[in-house]
Amino acid sequence: MKRKLLSILALLMTAATGAWADTTVTITGDNLSDNENEPSFTIEGVTVTNTSGDAIIVNDLEGILTFSTELGNFTEIVINADEIIESDWGGSTWTGNASSVSLEGWIYGISSIVFTISPTVVASGNCGTSGHVEEVQWSLTSDGVLTISGSGDMKDYNSTSMPWRNYRSASATYTIKSIVIEDGVTAIGDYAFQGCSSATSVSIPDGLTTIGSNAFYSCKMESVYIPDDVTTIGSYAFQKCKNLETVTIPGSVTTFGNSVFKECTGLTSVDFLDGVTYIGSSNFYGCTGLKSVDIPASVTRISSSAFYGCTSLESVDIPANVTKIESNVFDGCSSLTSINLYKLYIETNRLVLSSTNAFDNCHDDLKIHVFSDYVDAYKTAPTWINIEDKITPISVTANPDGTGFYWATYYNDLANAKIPDDDTYTQVFKVALSGSTLTLTEISDRVINKGEGVVLKSNSSSIELASAASTGTEAVGGYDDNDLKGTMNSITNPGNAYVLNKTATNGVGFYRLSSEGTIGAHKAYLTYSGDLAREFFLFDEATGIEAIDNGQLTIDNVVYDLQGRRVAQPAKGLYIVNGKKYIKK
Repeated sequence: MKRKLLSILALLMTAATGAWADTTVTITGDNLSDNENEPSFTIEGVTVTNTSGDAIIVNDLEGILTFSTELGNFTEIVINADEIIESDWGGSTWTGNASSVSLEGWIYGISSIVFTISPTVVASGNCGTSGHVEEVQWSLTSDGVLTISGSGDMKDYNSTSMPWRNYRSASATYTIKSIVIEDGVTAIGDYAFQGCSSATSVSIPDGLTTIGSNAFYSCKMESVYIPDDVTTIGSYAFQKCKNLETVTIPGSVTTFGNSVFKECTGLTSVDFLDGVTYIGSSNFYGCTGLKSVDIPASVTRISSSAFYGCTSLESVDIPANVTKIESNVFDGCSSLTSINLYKLYIETNRLVLSSTNAFDNCHDDLKIHVFSDYVDAYKTAPTWINIEDKITPISVTANPDGTGFYWATYYNDLANAKIPDDDTYTQVFKVALSGSTLTLTEISDRVINKGEGVVLKSNSSSIELASAASTGTEAVGGYDDNDLKGTMNSITNPGNAYVLNKTATNGVGFYRLSSEGTIGAHKAYLTYSGDLAREFFLFDEATGIEAIDNGQLTIDNVVYDLQGRRVAQPAKGLYIVNGKKYIKK
């Protein structure tokens, strides 16, 4: 009997820390050596008791063993054992609906028990607005799920007036662990879930339009879906949600409060969708884990201290429509080394810098990049003149091919760019991939359309970019058949990606990226869904095809077929060696 009870208690200890529904756990009694002589033992709301009052762990058992739980009602308990000599269940399975279940019998060699527990409602009420109180309801179940249902807006609260306030603490008998807002609810009230410090998941429905101020203050969810029906996010709505990792702000948001994500220290990336017009004051203040932020072209204002103290932020792109950068916006961003400004500095439509403290306490090597034809305008402009040493042209670093030329890719989705007129050599190409054939077509006016990836070829390792009011149209078909994709931020291989490269044995081309490889910010790349054995697509710079007349490929270099696959023993045909095409006869 001791073996039986040790196994039961050990199973309960493990199950109590995980999911309770339809969970099977196999465990030995060794885990409970510290609790052998207790007549009753409670773990995470589950209690095992010998109702005779004797110790549970003895050589023999006289009395009735009872399972009870605060997590809801047992609906099924299944015992898997080597031998059941006697059981008042009449077998190994109990079914029913009860929070307490008794077992009397002799059972040996228990390998596992499956507990199915159905949660029960432990508290409920109404939470609608004045005059519509009963139209929105709330209920809390024994497993910690707080559900908001009904039709219409939730009531606004203060920090202590929400009806489920006594269930916010981790020490409460029933603690809010998950928040579910059902279809039909259109607004989350102020302070609605503030202080629900054990709430690790939140479900928000499509159709919801408002998230009130302080609504999720200090919750612990790792992610949150904000529907594209939301137009208002109140101040402090997600402040101190320190486990939140990523967030997407839909373009539907027209009212964006202050300090919305302040001190969300686990937040690593923010994606604003096109339509958002401003970033509120202190919105990301103290988000020390924030590494990347996508600001869309629709944004016109970045408010004070918006990114204050974002110590992991390394680079930022500021769209051309932004007309004002307020004080302390990037103050304390100690890793920030690069800011790209796409605004054309024109007196009638200039980018106002409220104070140079916008860039205080950034990295010592911070550079503010602007189009080359507006460098002088920024350096002599009000306020900007005080940081003129940080202002430099937007440029692309190109890599040598060993023949005197330099190659690079480039991408940005915020502004058109072009090669400056005084750079008479640099060429711009779009790339088409048809089957296994790669075609480079020169963009003769050298204008790089926003949202288009390009290949650049130059005689310099640094290629400056100027502003372009129009789009590139002189290439055949414009950019219509351009297959290059691009990214504004550094990303891990999105799948089947090929990036610009050159190897010692082959020429310049697009080479397959490893599955964990990264693509740098403002880089273009190709994706290929064909033969995944293909290692590269070369830019064919050869003037012709060379023939090997002796019928043998006697060179030591690696041989590839025209699909970029290695060939160990080439037969007659056309191959690539050292970046050139050869015929083996």
